Amino acid sequence: MGEKKTAVIESIMLLIFSFGVFFEGLRLTRGATGVQDVMGPGTYITVLGAILICVTLIHIVLYTGRLLRRKQESRENAEELQGSKVNFTVIVMVAILALYLALIQIIGYPIATPIFFLLMFRAVGVTSWKRNVMLTAILFTAYYIIFVYYCTVIFPKGVFFE
Repeated sequence: MGEKKTAVIESIMLLIFSFGVFFEGLRLTRGATGVQDVMGPGTYITVLGAILICVTLIHIVLYTGRLLRRKQESRENAEELQGSKVNFTVIVMVAILALYLALIQIIGYPIATPIFFLLMFRAVGVTSWKRNVMLTAILFTAYYIIFVYYCTVIFPKGVFFE
């Protein structure tokens, strides 16, 4: 299957998943009665679903733009090199995610998340360490403020910090 078909299938699957998350969050929010939390149990899930929908749509737009630029290049060389590079990048990203899931339980969110972002940005092609650290700090701070202070979500502290 070509790279274009794979990207379209991935995008459609991610959109379906995102809408499922979004509507499940809405269902949980509407069905919550007698909950102590002001925002309700589904608000975090609804926000996450909305963010996933937006990111997926951005991915589709950016990928379409990349395809139009790539048509000007040589198709044969670009497809061979890009196919193997994409497969390797996906494998690396899955490995980083698995490492993150393991680390967040052991060392907690405040330490595991910056490590995750640093590695993930590197895997997707951010080569400048200065830019990598800056993006990591911005995302970590934004997630922490939004979810801990605004949504009052309790992140894992890790085994060593409990």
